[in-house]
Amino acid sequence: NGWMVYGEKQINNYWYLFEKGSGKMQTGFQTLPDGRRVYYNNQGQMQYGWQTISGQKYYFDLGSGAMAKGRQTIANATYYFDPTSGIMKKGEFFYDPQNALLLYATSTGQLAKAGEQDIAGTTCVFDDQGAVVHVPGEAQIAGHWYLFGKNNQVLVGFQKLSDGRTVYYSPKTAQMQYYQQQINNHWYLFDKGSGAMKTGFQRLDDGRTVYYASNGQMQYGEQRIGKGWIWYLFDKWTGAMKTGFQYLADQKKTVYYASNGQMQYGQQKINGHWYLFDKVSG
Repeated sequence: NGWMVYGEKQINNYWYLFEKGSGKMQTGFQTLPDGRRVYYNNQGQMQYGWQTISGQKYYFDLGSGAMAKGRQTIANATYYFDPTSGIMKKGEFFYDPQNALLLYATSTGQLAKAGEQDIAGTTCVFDDQGAVVHVPGEAQIAGHWYLFGKNNQVLVGFQKLSDGRTVYYSPKTAQMQYYQQQINNHWYLFDKGSGAMKTGFQRLDDGRTVYYASNGQMQYGEQRIGKGWIWYLFDKWTGAMKTGFQYLADQKKTVYYASNGQMQYGQQKINGHWYLFDKVSG
């Protein structure tokens, strides 16, 4: 009838998607109103089955065109697709967050079969789900440290190890993390070698001297630290320890921090000149 088409439309046995406002034919990855993540080729036609897109393998349901995610059995073989991107895993160990398991996908994308296998010089045992079998404790696999709990489950987040270290395993990869990490909007520092969480004053690679409280979180602004409850000042954005003259706007006072970051009191000779700072407030 000559009317412009909007939304999903089946034409000559192919499904197309047209923008609701302009009616423009859509291509590439699209999320439909029912939640399906689908893919339209350059001709605008919805795709099905195995597809290679930008060098990565995907699978789309043969009926609905929905992009596969997570563990999927296709033609009697089991694969795993990234829960977010849908990219098929292959030739790598990876973490399955839904089941808290460490899996391995072969170079063809099929999950490892049950039994003992040698992978990149590491002997691993897999169960019938393709998951690594390991006793509770630490394990270095393919160059990364993991922590196993009961029933082969992999632990993530902050963990206290038997040697006293507090470490952190990424919720995305389950791998131990190192150096600076932003976790739940707080900055932490982990040893580059052991992964142990650091506290107290620390000198970062970029030259900043910063301070991490006993819970491992970087501190900002005025902080009273140590047995003598000494005042320090840290940049409110970077956490860098400040020295020299500083104006504290909220208290409307000018104070002075020595090269060690400590607030000074009483008479102080600075750059050849004498200054006097209040003995209590600084």
